[in-house]
Amino acid sequence: MSRTVRVGGITIGGGGPLVLIGGPCAIENEEHAIMVAERLKAITAAAGVPFIYKSSYDKANRSSIDSYRGPGLKEGLRILRRVKEATGLAVLSDVHDVAEVGPAAEVLDVLQIPAFLCRQTELLLACGRTGKPVNAKKGQFLAPRDMANVAAKIASTGNEDILLTERGTSFGYANLVVDFRGLAIMGELGYPVIFDATHSVQLPGGLGHRSGGERRYVPLGVRQRLSASGGALGSRVAQLRWQGPERVKAGEPFTVALRVTSDEPLRVSPLEVSFDVELLEPVSVRAGKLFVEGFAYRTGSDGTIVAGPSGRARDAGHVAADAELVVFVFKPLRAAAAAELKITSLVLQGAAGKPIAAEQPGAYRAAITP
Repeated sequence: MSRTVRVGGITIGGGGPLVLIGGPCAIENEEHAIMVAERLKAITAAAGVPFIYKSSYDKANRSSIDSYRGPGLKEGLRILRRVKEATGLAVLSDVHDVAEVGPAAEVLDVLQIPAFLCRQTELLLACGRTGKPVNAKKGQFLAPRDMANVAAKIASTGNEDILLTERGTSFGYANLVVDFRGLAIMGELGYPVIFDATHSVQLPGGLGHRSGGERRYVPLGVRQRLSASGGALGSRVAQLRWQGPERVKAGEPFTVALRVTSDEPLRVSPLEVSFDVELLEPVSVRAGKLFVEGFAYRTGSDGTIVAGPSGRARDAGHVAADAELVVFVFKPLRAAAAAELKITSLVLQGAAGKPIAAEQPGAYRAAITP
């Protein structure tokens, strides 16, 4: 089993659930970047899959001088910072030169080493010295075992937050193949291994002035990767709903519960909800049925509550129907047309940590009377 790497609130490796990294290859503009990030966040949240947003501020290794590379370092990092602010997502991008590393590390949650540059010692050392997680993509020209040297360069800085990515191996001219033995070989190095499902079916320079690809094989590659890792996405769906009064009185505490129905065992990672601090004051939070080994919560001055297991979660048996997940008690502060409670983060897992898709409810709303 690999060590774990923390990226924001996400844990990669260590036998944990699938994590998805995705986004536009190169940043187009701020509006497009935020739109895509918000859409991908909604899709992955509904599926119960932790998500990291990736987009490049500069694709420095394009085939043609005429190809679009991105907005550049300064503007690209500004846009990625706006994506983080607007969505709360962790962000990842490529770095190509030692001079980029400092500014990039101020914004990025993960620094990515492009495959063509994976042996550039000074670049690897500079990224390692930031203390940020580093994702090193295996060069198309390298054997999987050669990534030991790449990882060792980064680790020599004292930074062990290393990810290794398989993205295909050159197979003749303008073609790549994936040797799935390589995932196991790289995994033996002790670091989490990422599979780049889209670049692995790239045809480098296959269109002469630009690269091509065979996207119809992406689902096949993903299924093979999941099989190789011994894990799979959960196919069943859990349903969530709010239970609470439609009208409450200012100054009088009331209770609202988040309830869940599922036909398989569940365990829960920390749940985050948001509320309006001008309308609601949290009084208490208690655990429902699924938190079987301790429960803890904290409230933030920004109107958030994070609640979850205080110890290692384990399966809690079948949830037949409509069980309490978390129960909140709030005190309404003043009259208002509607006070809202929203789920901002929740991951449900089934047996062996497989993510389970959850049909999440909209915001809970209650009118506050004088």
